[in-house]
Amino acid sequence: MEIFKGTMNQLDALVDLELELWPHDTRDQLLEKTQEQLHSADHVFYMIKQERSFIAFIHTSIRKGYVERAAASPTGYIEGIYVKPDFRRKGVAQNLVEAAELWAKAKGCKQIGSDTELSNQPGYSFHIEAGFHEANRTISFIKDL
Repeated sequence: MEIFKGTMNQLDALVDLELELWPHDTRDQLLEKTQEQLHSADHVFYMIKQERSFIAFIHTSIRKGYVERAAASPTGYIEGIYVKPDFRRKGVAQNLVEAAELWAKAKGCKQIGSDTELSNQPGYSFHIEAGFHEANRTISFIKDL
């Protein structure tokens, strides 16, 4: 397995993985957003390739505003992490988190945050196993006007 920083050269492969994580987004939305983020110094994507296939990615950002329970700003933030099902529970995600942590430290961050939906039990378990502790539980609401 090979881990490396994603660039515009991997944009299509990266968006393919993002669509697996966020199936309600459109390809065009993700292409536009990811392209902008690849050009930003406050975002990084790490990807893992096994043989000739991309199997995982992590998107990490630097958040300069409020992050739940963070002691200081800026804070690294895992915006998304995805590992194809056949490669889960094999240390792939942990390797991605370690790369994200090193990047955030190099950017001056003392902490890294993340979130998951309350209904995402595998996501919750992953975070606990990766050394995160729960900072808060929130439920979001919306009302049409």
